[in-house]
Amino acid sequence: MREAEGFAAAARRLGYADPNAVDHHLRAATTAFLASDYAAARRIFDALLRPIAAADIDLGQDELVDEVLGVSVHDCAARWVASVYVTSRPADRPDKVLEALNAVDAVAPMAEPLAAMGRWAALLQHEAASGPRWHERSRLREAVMRAEGTAGLARLARTSKCPEDARAWCTAVTGG
Repeated sequence: MREAEGFAAAARRLGYADPNAVDHHLRAATTAFLASDYAAARRIFDALLRPIAAADIDLGQDELVDEVLGVSVHDCAARWVASVYVTSRPADRPDKVLEALNAVDAVAPMAEPLAAMGRWAALLQHEAASGPRWHERSRLREAVMRAEGTAGLARLARTSKCPEDARAWCTAVTGG
């Protein structure tokens, strides 16, 4: 993480970064995200995506950023936004998520951020299936509710047969 932040700081000072090196660090952020190290992922994505989107770091391209990098900027942006969501205090989440969405809009516009969250929900569902850890199921229920509403919670409750999922669906339906 520190290596990526140092790289990004140097790239901002120079105004340039080698796209292969950027790929390397964005892959490290993706690895952190997939390992549920959302704080590390957030810091790396923030250090790189924000200045690239603001054109503070040139990648030596005449084409779109996504065409120069080997990783998908849209996938990285969605993971960054999800990381911001998870690592922000609940009271700060709306402002922090909107700030992240606006920061990457120039290179990875997300016209449907809830659809991106739906993809995040699929990742969480895969993680939750690998072991019964309550916080992963809780995150999954929240992501499903935000992306799909009560219908998504009903689907989750039916497929998982998990009592907590059924309770969350009942609570959402009754408004309790």
